[in-house]
Amino acid sequence: MSIPLIQAYWDTAKPGFKLSLVSLLMLLVVYFCALQFSNLEIPRLLFEKRWKLPPGPPGLPIVGNLLQMRKVRGNTGQIATYLTSLSRFGEMATLRMGNSTWVMLNSSRAVQEIIAKRANITGERPYLPVASGLVSRHKRTVLRQTREWHEGRRVMHHLLSGTALKEYEKVQDSENIQLLANYIERPNQWYLHHYRYAYSIIYRIVAGERPRQTQEQLDDFQRVTVEFIRSINNSFVDFFPVLAGLPKLLQPWRKYWEAAGQDHYNVFKAWWAPIKHDIAEGAAPPSFIKDVLLRTSAKFPEMTKKPSICYPDFMQKAREEIDRICGSNAQRLPELRDTQRLPYISAMIKECLRWRPTVPLIPQHHLTQDLKFECYHFPAGTDFVINSLAISQEFVDAAQFKPERWFDGKEDSVTQGLWQFGGGRRICVGYKVAQQELFLAYSRLVYCFDFIANGKSDSRQLRHDALDEPFPVKITVRSKAHENLITRLAERLGN
Repeated sequence: MSIPLIQAYWDTAKPGFKLSLVSLLMLLVVYFCALQFSNLEIPRLLFEKRWKLPPGPPGLPIVGNLLQMRKVRGNTGQIATYLTSLSRFGEMATLRMGNSTWVMLNSSRAVQEIIAKRANITGERPYLPVASGLVSRHKRTVLRQTREWHEGRRVMHHLLSGTALKEYEKVQDSENIQLLANYIERPNQWYLHHYRYAYSIIYRIVAGERPRQTQEQLDDFQRVTVEFIRSINNSFVDFFPVLAGLPKLLQPWRKYWEAAGQDHYNVFKAWWAPIKHDIAEGAAPPSFIKDVLLRTSAKFPEMTKKPSICYPDFMQKAREEIDRICGSNAQRLPELRDTQRLPYISAMIKECLRWRPTVPLIPQHHLTQDLKFECYHFPAGTDFVINSLAISQEFVDAAQFKPERWFDGKEDSVTQGLWQFGGGRRICVGYKVAQQELFLAYSRLVYCFDFIANGKSDSRQLRHDALDEPFPVKITVRSKAHENLITRLAERLGN
């Protein structure tokens, strides 16, 4: 209904109806305010002299800085500018985000002190009724609150850490060779090959076989992943969670997010159904799902790889390092056992993650107890947010791409000095698997292929969450010898 129609309807409405409607709206306002007050956030703000928080940018009444953040979050360049600008307030900056208080951690030191050293009280996630509830059905581990998070975390530790990593090397090697073969066959679809490489490894680790899904199913899986990431801190309801307690009739947003959640569930179910069927029929290969997860169901409940084309000199340095180990005439591919001998590749991976962070804001850590830290006093309920974009600017000549800045003997530790995988108790449990995937991808792509820009692009506007090509690249195989090496290995593996 358009505004003029609403106005005409209002003008012709009976006085009694108008009075009733106004009274209902006033009751809703009172109810909302009462809920807000009972949520302890407003009483805390009224007596804020008791607390001392870091300075931050001014905001609006009630919503605080929420509208500022929403205005820039859809634009890579604008959000980068906004988040890095928060460093002007110091190592920490306070944002009022609706009913939440965010303290942005703008330095590596602040993250180390707050997130890593005090993980016992900063390891919780806030209640997000839309992103974690309606969209994820409280099943996505990254957003789950501690009570439900522990079991899923224990399952993933069993799957992705310790001695299990050694067992996955053959899987990673095989899928990486498939990545190289795909590059030769369809170089213009490189971004799809990267995505297939990442999820194929995890699928084989979990299910024990290569994905059997159709291209449409693969596209759906990528789509729901992107939609989920975009849903985090996207709804006003997640910043005013008391709204989720309103009668469903008064939650007009609910239908949209519930539909998204159902769609995501259907996509995951389509992947799960054939695995479950094969296990029931005794036709499933050995896998984590079959041999661990389902066999011990009483214990476990059911449950960026872009080479830089802006700095070709560094690509050449990386290639020269690999040539010294593997030979310049395609004698063999780099392997995981070469990690210690290829420090420049490891440093280049870390520099890519620093130079253009794929995740500008790590999901917030919720403080469970009052905390005194240096000159500040944070009340329980404060959300600490790792501002990875601001942290990436701490370095000398931060705008420049310099892998050499990571030459400290810890080049092969992707979490040393970086927070892209989070920190504390909530650090990504799969970061070691991801590091191995990145090493194979970077080293072998640099060794076997040439990359040049294929049109205009702005490196500050890399669309990490794009479903199509995020920036234009022309890719060619380095030599016929390198092509033959890839083809021979792919045929041997039956890829």
